[in-house]
This record gives sequence, C-alpha cells and structure tokens, in this order.
Amino acid sequence: MRPARLLTACLAGALTLYGISAHACSCRMMWAQAIKASDVVFQGRVTSVHADRRNLYASMTVIRPIKGSVRTTIEVGTRKQSAACGYPFRPGQVLVVGARFREQQYRTNMCVMYNLNKRKR
Repeated sequence: MRPARLLTACLAGALTLYGISAHACSCRMMWAQAIKASDVVFQGRVTSVHADRRNLYASMTVIRPIKGSVRTTIEVGTRKQSAACGYPFRPGQVLVVGARFREQQYRTNMCVMYNLNKRKR
C-alpha cells in the first residue's frame, strides 16, 4: 500500500473509532424549506453573544415576529464551529432568524440562517 493511502486509511479508521465526524457542513435548503423547518421565525438584533465549549449563544431583541410566538427577547444557540453548521452571530447584527425549540432551548444552524438572510428584502 502506498504511504498516502495508508495514512488516509489509518486516519479514517481513527476518526471512526473515536466517533468523530469528518464531514463538513453542507446546505441544500431553499428559503421556503428554512421557514417550514423552523418553529419560530423572526427579525431580530443580536445584543450579546457568549459561548461554552461547543456552542455559541446569541441573546436577541425581537424586532418583528414572522412565524410562531416569540417573546421580545430570546436566546438562540448554534454550534460554535462552521464545519458543524454553526452560525457566527455578532453583536449588532440585524437578521431574520429561524429556530427550532429542542431540549428547552431555541437552536439554529448555518443552513437555515443563510437561506433566510440571502434574499433581498
């Protein structure tokens, strides 16, 4: 076996053995699908961002509800890394946010956020 193939096989085996996913985030979602996949959709302003080891949390002020019932302030979580489909929230951003309510918190991802914000309003 060639050295490059051997290295690739060993690396793939190690990733599988330790349960680490080597897949990057890829999106195949349309705008209407992003709306449908979300429990709530709203336009909001990011007021602050904090993170833990794996996740990023954006505290937001709701400007305009679009789908579902949301309070005037909301916290939305996402994965910290873009390779894990995390969205890079920044304080001051005004965005359309789509999120699902899972495990007692609102969660979103890069695919939903990208598709809701790529259209010109």
